[in-house]
Amino acid sequence: MTDPPPDHLPPLLLGDVPCDGEVVSTWDAFREAVAASPRRIGVMRASAPGGPSAHDLTAWLRGPGRTPRVVVIGGEDELALLASGASEVLEADASRAETERAVARARARGLWRADAERFRVIVEHSRDVVTVVDEKGRYVYSNPATEEHLGYAPEALRGTSAFDMLHKEDVPHVMGVFLEAIGTPGTSRSVSYRVRMASGEVLNMEAEGRALVGADGEPYAIITSRDVTERVRAEAALRDSEARYRSLLGALPDVISRIRRDGLVLAFHVPPVFTTEFPADALLGKVLPQEIPAPLAKKFKDAIAQIEAGAPGPVTYRYEVEVQGEARHREVRIVPHGPDEVLSILRDVTPEVNAERGIRQSKAELEASQADLRALAARLQDVREEERTHLSREVHDSLGQQLTAIRYAVGWFGRQLPGHAEAERRLADARGLIDETIQQVRRISADLRPGVLDDFGLVTALEWFAERTSERTGLDILVKASGDASGAPDDVATAAFRIVQEALTNVARHAEATSVVINVEVEDSRLHVRVTDDGVGLDADALQARRSLGVLGMRERARALGGTLRLAGSPGRGATVLVSFPLPPPP
Repeated sequence: MTDPPPDHLPPLLLGDVPCDGEVVSTWDAFREAVAASPRRIGVMRASAPGGPSAHDLTAWLRGPGRTPRVVVIGGEDELALLASGASEVLEADASRAETERAVARARARGLWRADAERFRVIVEHSRDVVTVVDEKGRYVYSNPATEEHLGYAPEALRGTSAFDMLHKEDVPHVMGVFLEAIGTPGTSRSVSYRVRMASGEVLNMEAEGRALVGADGEPYAIITSRDVTERVRAEAALRDSEARYRSLLGALPDVISRIRRDGLVLAFHVPPVFTTEFPADALLGKVLPQEIPAPLAKKFKDAIAQIEAGAPGPVTYRYEVEVQGEARHREVRIVPHGPDEVLSILRDVTPEVNAERGIRQSKAELEASQADLRALAARLQDVREEERTHLSREVHDSLGQQLTAIRYAVGWFGRQLPGHAEAERRLADARGLIDETIQQVRRISADLRPGVLDDFGLVTALEWFAERTSERTGLDILVKASGDASGAPDDVATAAFRIVQEALTNVARHAEATSVVINVEVEDSRLHVRVTDDGVGLDADALQARRSLGVLGMRERARALGGTLRLAGSPGRGATVLVSFPLPPPP
């Protein structure tokens, strides 16, 4: 058995009360019980032992939240208690019958108030505009949605004519419908009209009204209105779209057909260029797979099978056909159209196919040409390195030996002229000039091809070059190495060295940096070299747009050996050049 609703539970009783119910012993317990079940009736004797003072009782009745349903027996100030929210106030000597009747009245008023509150909440929170007008169409009530949708405050509309807001072209029709219905209570009418908002914008409204008679015998109407502007616009747009669709369909160069999924042709649009290939009269009402060549029938059936299997989007296939001795290419797009039909859109794609073939051929030729250019560039790099190596050795060996011999000869002459001060001074100048020339020859030889790269490997060569660059530019350059880079092939080591050489040159010229770190790392059969500076940074996008020859040269050096080169950095935060080369597996 289920418990009775709160409205039918026996009342809560405090003090000596001539009524059946649930007795509560203390004032605090009474308040808590009433608060826990607001719809339950409470009956209390004002003079109950431990009960509240008159002031506390009225303060509780007026307190925040829902007013409790309480019948007070023996209250000192009946009017104050009723004004505070007491349901009933009885005399101190009220009989059992009087008390039970008071409980019944309080329960009935509570139910009425609850229903009225529910209806009020429904109307006040309705998204539709709900209004009440008198027999002359003047507003008596408007819910808050009126201001939300139309911009008019409900209190501002009270007493004004509802017809004043209507579009002037709609007033006669709406007024006629209203006057016809208001004289017949119980009559309902629907009408559509346009209304001006407070902002001046015009909305399309759809209203349902019902004529009623009030308790005073005067007729009135309750009207529920809804903004249907978007729907009206959508319907107008749909009509315009259908008209445009029919116009466009007639002008389309494609064959468009509506086909049942079993292949039955229901509608066919054939532009003049296709009439010889697709006679519409001959195909309309026929089963398409039975009227076209077997290979095309199979393509169509496969497309239908894909759509029925839930393939997303249209299913497309192409085929080649000979028309008047010329090969033409067709593309068919099958699009779902309802549960049982598809739309077939066939178009001539011969120019596109020919263009695609030309593009593919041009692309292949371009790629081959680029490959040839890269191979040529790589070969030129190799030749350049060979020439630099040859010149370096010639300069170092031949010129160095000859200058050394000249220095010895000058020394011999000096020893032959003892005591000749002027001759000794000039010979000393000559020896100094020869020594300086020898150093320049060595620098030129090292710049052409550093022997340390061939003799001691990449890391040592980078340390040597970093030291020379530091002396020349004042940059603080640190070389860090992890892993064994000695296994790098000569061409990889040379390319890495030249890229670092170019990167440091760029740092010295443009970066305004104070320090540079060069990291050499061998990991996972790859050689990674990173050059990072603390300079003004770079805009990588701008650098790419300028097509820097130095960057292009570094990138081509890396690409020729299967490597990659990447630039990173941002203005004010330095820059990084990262090059990576694949290494051959160890023997």
